[in-house]
Amino acid sequence: FNGALLSLEKEFSAEGLSKVAWAAARSKHRDGDFYAQLDSLTTENTSAFSPRNAALFLESVAMDESPWSSGSIETMVQHLSRLNSDRSDPRDVCQILRAFVKLRKAERAPAWAITAALQTIQTGPSRAAREPCMYDACVEELCWSLARIRRTRAPLCKAIAEAINGERLVLANMTPSRLASLLQSMGLAWSPSDPGHSLASVYRAAMARLVSHCEAGAWAGVTAPAMSGVVWACARVGVDRLTDITIGVSHPLMVMDFSVLNAKSMLRLVRAALKLHDGKLPIWLSLDKLAPGLREAVALMSINDLSCLTEALPSSAGATSSGTADLVAAMWKRTAAIVRQLDDDTPRKTEMEAIALLIRFTRHAPLQEVAALAEHVARLEERSGPPPQQRLLVALGRMEAVHLLSEALVDAALESLELGSVDPLWASKVCIVLSSRKGHCREASELLLTILR
Repeated sequence: FNGALLSLEKEFSAEGLSKVAWAAARSKHRDGDFYAQLDSLTTENTSAFSPRNAALFLESVAMDESPWSSGSIETMVQHLSRLNSDRSDPRDVCQILRAFVKLRKAERAPAWAITAALQTIQTGPSRAAREPCMYDACVEELCWSLARIRRTRAPLCKAIAEAINGERLVLANMTPSRLASLLQSMGLAWSPSDPGHSLASVYRAAMARLVSHCEAGAWAGVTAPAMSGVVWACARVGVDRLTDITIGVSHPLMVMDFSVLNAKSMLRLVRAALKLHDGKLPIWLSLDKLAPGLREAVALMSINDLSCLTEALPSSAGATSSGTADLVAAMWKRTAAIVRQLDDDTPRKTEMEAIALLIRFTRHAPLQEVAALAEHVARLEERSGPPPQQRLLVALGRMEAVHLLSEALVDAALESLELGSVDPLWASKVCIVLSSRKGHCREASELLLTILR
């Protein structure tokens, strides 16, 4: 590397410098003096860099920023912004945009590069390259970058949907792993609230075609993290093709080992799967296999996450003999911690979400604990004497949410009133709450009269 540096100092070449920088980054070369001199040469000769030279240089910097000064990077970014390259090679554009994203400068990507990228997607393979299949690979890479630049998302959605549905993009030329990457980028780019997003059905149809081609290729080469991203993308855009490819009691994704996912990816997968399957866990997602990893994700779960997953759990999920017992226990602990943090400033919407979550946990957690937390949300004093069904009923009455309580719990509360010796004042509270629930008004009134007599 020192010999190459000496050659550059004698006779500077932007192409030579970018190649030396790339080779040094690839080999993880560590020499402070070497990089200091290379950095200085870059800053002094920035204007000599063509788009191709700059693309290779920035990609090498994106591999490892640490040896480079912010000054040389900024100088190159500004140089690229000033260029007006009408005949740029799509491969150079791919490299430049990818580097800007990796360097966390996506919103400063050159306008000419963005225009060139969109034109490449829109015009088809004749402008992209002469090599067979190069256009298809180029489009996937361009979409990866454009989806991460906010101002390009709406035009990207339109361009890629037209390329797929108009068959400019030959899906048969792409591997399932590239198609999966494209699906994730399309999911990220989609934002119905943005101007220009009036092509929902067309966009979903395009994504459904990608899913079909992935299925035809048996998802070969698609990793579990990538598949998690695909499920997320389909759920975000509303593509239900993944729910249609079940064959009997089997599914091509059942062989995927999702247990290797980290906590964040696993939670994203479960959220998306529940959304796609109307709140139920699909047959290709084994909760027993996911439980250990999902337990680590519990700390990241919101009230909505906990509520959706709790609703999807089988009634036996919390049993000691179940492989999901530890997961359910962790979810309940997380629920209790979140609910205990609610105070007088908590919005009513959040309080109602917390109450709904507690009701769902009546199948899995000790009823005494559920009742105590419901009393906390309702700002009631915690009572240890009355049966938990009654305490829960009164708390829900205070929150005007009695309708959320299951018939079984209402019946249990009634039965406990009929059989037990209760304080008349407390009994009247319970009966008044019961009378507000449709179908129990007369029964509650008669019971109250009986108790008062």
